[in-house]
Amino acid sequence: MFDAHCHFRTGDCIFRTGELLPQNISKDYDVGLVRSSEIGLDRRFSSVLSMDRQVEILKEILQYAENNGIAVTLHCVRETGLMLEILGKMNFEPLTVMWHGFTGSAETAARLHGLGVIISLGLKMSDRVAELYRANPYIVLETDYEGCDFNEYTRELEAHYERCAAALKMSVNELEKRCRELTNAFKS
Repeated sequence: MFDAHCHFRTGDCIFRTGELLPQNISKDYDVGLVRSSEIGLDRRFSSVLSMDRQVEILKEILQYAENNGIAVTLHCVRETGLMLEILGKMNFEPLTVMWHGFTGSAETAARLHGLGVIISLGLKMSDRVAELYRANPYIVLETDYEGCDFNEYTRELEAHYERCAAALKMSVNELEKRCRELTNAFKS
């Protein structure tokens, strides 16, 4: 099974570390880390790094990624409107930006589809996959798994695929193939 985002190192996932997340960015960060990190905005850490500074850094990193043809994994907590505003001003190639851990509305999913952004749905979003797929067919599945037990991880991922495939009225193999194809730009 293909996992679009997890922290459990498997051979079959897009692995992103959090070095460029707001709570981890130091004064002198390396914009080149965009190749191996998720980036974004997180209101929870505005006391660690002001929202103005988070926006400034995000724009710089996104511009670097856009100029260098680098696929980007986004992290966004409580700043959906601001993230949409920033993305709307960018010119990324379609399917080179993935919104990790998407939990938003169908309306937001549709706006992201218009921007060519992939939405990545975690385990808790299985019950909304059909609604979100209608709004944005650029959907991939993730676990965002951080545990250390491979058997438990494998069971969770398989169950996630089975629930989502049933809701989308497709086979697990077809769903996995779609997820893999949508993430071609993220493969190193």
